[in-house]
Amino acid sequence: MKNNIVRVLFNIRINQKRAERFIAQGIELHHLTKKEVVAKSDMHAKRAVHNNLDPYRGKRVDAIGVKQADSGEPVFGWKSKGIVTLEMVWQNLVEMEFCIFDIHLIQKEGDRMFSLRVTFDRIKNDPDREIRFLMTREIQTLLDGCFDRAYKYLYVYRNPNGIMTINPSIALDPNGSEEKRSLRIMRDFGLRRVKQ
Repeated sequence: MKNNIVRVLFNIRINQKRAERFIAQGIELHHLTKKEVVAKSDMHAKRAVHNNLDPYRGKRVDAIGVKQADSGEPVFGWKSKGIVTLEMVWQNLVEMEFCIFDIHLIQKEGDRMFSLRVTFDRIKNDPDREIRFLMTREIQTLLDGCFDRAYKYLYVYRNPNGIMTINPSIALDPNGSEEKRSLRIMRDFGLRRVKQ
């Protein structure tokens, strides 16, 4: 399943202040009710069962208390000593002819945090595909602020539909004393942590 990746989706948890900066630049905000969150988790659970996976093997519960199902194969998890950054990932994707084709925010009912969804797609998949936002210098700066940050936790899933999801959480000071590793995506979509 390694080489069938056609899309890479970043799901980055951000606070309200950072979300408001994206909204001010025209990035759409989608609100999800708890009922919609449960329905989405149920959909992932059905996909996992269809692919002979235990949907709740990750034992994840989101910030609003909904048990989270995973339909993809976990390929990377970072929660040990030290921190991980995403600063090399964007460059790796561009080198493999990916570009950002969608950015939006999601806020779940009852959650004070937001999810910044940044989707990279292969240019050659559909060169006429409509880009859903206009990249401005301001948006670029805001995205750089998220990709250049260091994170305590990072989980990556490879899904049967060809989508790789990258989920960093708990942003930390990148200039702190912890050992830093940078995530790299290789051409075969293998992942490496590179010591900085």
